[in-house]
Amino acid sequence: ELSAANQALQNEIMERQRAERAINQLNVDLEQGVTQRTAQFEAANRELSERNREISLLSEMSRVLQSCVNVEEAYEAIPRFCLLLFPGTAGAIYMLHASRNYLQTVASWGDDAGSIPLFSPQDCWALRRAQPHWIGGPGAGLTCKHVREAGQGDAPYYCVPMMAQGETLGLVYLSFPSG
Repeated sequence: ELSAANQALQNEIMERQRAERAINQLNVDLEQGVTQRTAQFEAANRELSERNREISLLSEMSRVLQSCVNVEEAYEAIPRFCLLLFPGTAGAIYMLHASRNYLQTVASWGDDAGSIPLFSPQDCWALRRAQPHWIGGPGAGLTCKHVREAGQGDAPYYCVPMMAQGETLGLVYLSFPSG
């Protein structure tokens, strides 16, 4: 009888130890889950803050552009906002000449836009295809001639046609010198 009681007591102790280990593991899992949720919340909060900043900048840019008396004022205002909207980039705005034979830089920002100031619409894959053209680095796709001629063919860049009612007006060019 004493042996059976001792065995029952040993079993009870072992069961409690298993339960204690399970509770400890649950606490560890819970702490990790809270840490993960906190990190996810902080990341989502940073992203929302960045989106809010971008929307505020775009709203301010819109107000400034609507207040411009002529296109020259707009060309002066655009780079200031582009530096804030696209930190770490260089870029340019090109307008298609009335002859439709060439595009010319009307505004630029950053240290080196990485494109020539005057080029044919045929020198840009985005304009030829009437859709944005992204190059992530060397060998990543078809490099636009206006970028290659500027000696920037290896740097990542993004060309976006400016269109209105199906007509090409110009090009927004973004260069990512730091990759």
